[in-house]
Amino acid sequence: MEKYLVYRLLVYRYSLLGPWNAISLLVPTLLLGVNVFCLIFRPSTRLSRSGNLALLNMLPLFSGPCLDFTVDILAVPYRYYAVFYRWQGRVATMLLVGHIISAMEDDKFSGSIAMVAAAIMTFLPLFRRRIYELCLRTHQALSCLAAVGLAFHLQSMTDRSWLWLYVYLAVTALTTFSQVGLMAFRNKMMGRTFGRAYINHDAGAVRVSIQLPRPLAFEAGQYLLLWMPRVRLLESHPFVVTSWAEAEQGIVDLFIEPRRGFISSLVRYSHEYAVPRLAFLSGPHGVSVPVWDYEAVLMVATGYGIVAQAPYLKKLVYGYNYSRGRTRQIYLIWQVANLDIVHAAESILNSILNDDTLDNGYVCAS
Repeated sequence: MEKYLVYRLLVYRYSLLGPWNAISLLVPTLLLGVNVFCLIFRPSTRLSRSGNLALLNMLPLFSGPCLDFTVDILAVPYRYYAVFYRWQGRVATMLLVGHIISAMEDDKFSGSIAMVAAAIMTFLPLFRRRIYELCLRTHQALSCLAAVGLAFHLQSMTDRSWLWLYVYLAVTALTTFSQVGLMAFRNKMMGRTFGRAYINHDAGAVRVSIQLPRPLAFEAGQYLLLWMPRVRLLESHPFVVTSWAEAEQGIVDLFIEPRRGFISSLVRYSHEYAVPRLAFLSGPHGVSVPVWDYEAVLMVATGYGIVAQAPYLKKLVYGYNYSRGRTRQIYLIWQVANLDIVHAAESILNSILNDDTLDNGYVCAS
């Protein structure tokens, strides 16, 4: 089933579209179909029904301050939930615009606040790749503005019971406090300082080793959100954890491709300052693939994509050496444009290959 729903593409990548598989098309079709059916079920109550549907679709969008934490609770891959999240936002915006246009005379001011905020958010993806951090903060600010406008609008409706909305707000507040408490727990331990990041720029790549105040268990393929106030006060960035161990890790390693924004600041600090920097993290986030269940594994990577494969490769070799998995053969295909990335990642891959010597089995092949 997964072969036809996930891996087979129905629409290939174009300049502004795709790639889309069956899941990518099924989610918007179901969302639009269900909402259109509910909207036209009773035309006489279309005004209130469009408002209720818009509110219902907006509830998951405000379930917490961090989408990564919500994905961890649901235990689904981030990319799948992101498809659902984006389309639910689009459907909510369309319903909200239709509802506000129909009722503009009744509640013009509060309706305009939510409508303008929602309309601007729909155009942010056009500029996201060029100015990602600015678009992200603008999106968050507009979301708060839309929530304020929605609150004013609902406050004027005194003849309805909003007990279910109060329950939702209580659950959202509990989720938010849980996330904040979990982050505080992972970033501070009694008798120990906050985390420290050691930054090194070598062979064209940025290496960051984070000394954690509290040891954490990272599965292969998981990532963390890194915030370093002295580097970028208002920015955080997700990074795949390169290191892997079956036990909890006190030090985690990141292998980063030099780019603009947050990473360019890391490069600058690696040249100017040799002292470790204060670092806070959120994670581990993401779902790990159960690679120990397969006898033969094919791994494909291009350029710095080897960073995401390295922890899986190390886990597979470990599982073979200690009879923890079924894997008997690993094939790694790595395409590179130049040898700079090879030299930069040499120490990571060599340490894994050095472990692949049990009974001269050599489970890895390239």
